Amino acid sequence: MVKNIVRNKIYPLLAYTGLEADYLVFNGGWIFIRQILTSLSTLAIVFFFTRFGSKEDFGAYNLILSISALASVFSLPGVATAVIQSVASGFDRSYFVGLRLRFFFSITGSFFLMTLAYYYFLKQAEALSVSIFLVALVFPFLNTFGTYDSLLSGKKLFRNQSISSVSISGIVSLGTIVAIFLKLNVIFIIFTYFFLTTVLNIFFHSFFTKYLSKDSQTDSKFKEYSYFMSFISGLSLVAANLDKILLGSLSGFSSLAIYSTALLIPDGITRNLKAFMGIYTVKLAGKSSLENKKVLAYYYLRLILIGFILSFALWFTLPFLIPFLFSAKYVEAVGFARLISITLILSPIVTALSSAVVFEKRYKDTLLFNIFPQGIKILLYFILIPSFGILGIVFSLMFERLISVSLLTYIVFKK
Repeated sequence: MVKNIVRNKIYPLLAYTGLEADYLVFNGGWIFIRQILTSLSTLAIVFFFTRFGSKEDFGAYNLILSISALASVFSLPGVATAVIQSVASGFDRSYFVGLRLRFFFSITGSFFLMTLAYYYFLKQAEALSVSIFLVALVFPFLNTFGTYDSLLSGKKLFRNQSISSVSISGIVSLGTIVAIFLKLNVIFIIFTYFFLTTVLNIFFHSFFTKYLSKDSQTDSKFKEYSYFMSFISGLSLVAANLDKILLGSLSGFSSLAIYSTALLIPDGITRNLKAFMGIYTVKLAGKSSLENKKVLAYYYLRLILIGFILSFALWFTLPFLIPFLFSAKYVEAVGFARLISITLILSPIVTALSSAVVFEKRYKDTLLFNIFPQGIKILLYFILIPSFGILGIVFSLMFERLISVSLLTYIVFKK
């Protein structure tokens, strides 16, 4: 019965919109399951933390996660994109080149984290110091072996990718929730989170390398592309985490807890949407600029409409969702979350346009649309957060999104 409904009702609808039904239902189904379940795992951690932990501890937890993510700049994050491209083109051995690169550069990240741990030790912030030091110990292994996910993406093994990702999210979330429920301090919560993630990354890396061809070659441009994309990804990582680090340092852990709660649902929807769209945007790879331009022109207004519907729905449901999920302690986050949800309007079209530029390997344009909007956002953080706190971050996010869509539209459709 379900199969007949899919064939007779959903497939014609997808055909009307121009989407390939079989491709979307099979691959999109696994991506959708992965994103929903991993998001629910993250939501579960926040649910228990906001109800059984203090704002101070929740804020400290988010600060440490942001510091760890920022340190990933040192671990060549662009290797992940390069692995997807190379493996999809049949250069399986590039995966191992990527592992060596990430491990070597991640050691630098560990030194950065240890230096930061020593800084907090001098400031007598013991919990932060010890937590960051523990992250530094596993950091090279955490980032290096997490690259297996890109291997599966390049091989289009969406089922395996979804199962492994959901398994990691579920186990890590369960362990973290137990630590929260037992009223353990931030040090033990952070240790549980990062230790379990690292061990599971190593396990799935070992398991999935069997899909690599032993007779394949290495992409001659792999390192060059890895370095280039790492520069691009690094700037995005800084922009994505600097807000929390500045807010936590200048306004305190409680303010960071409020902001993290406000950001969770809009950001989760944006991430899920981007991953789901990745099923189709990856098909822009290998096509000419003219072909991509025609496709994007056709979907331009449709993608904005999708974003508007999501933003509109979120605006009216957030006042009920946040108190229900995170308790009345975080009702202050509702207003900020509604403002952040406005950025969803342009998220789908920004994802599509940026993917086209990246897959066409237009290096100069890729540099431009990453450096300029992200650079402006980082600058606004330093100017606005000290004076306006969370509102300063929200304004920066909105302004960056407007710049991004304007610049990308010009880049893609210029003659």
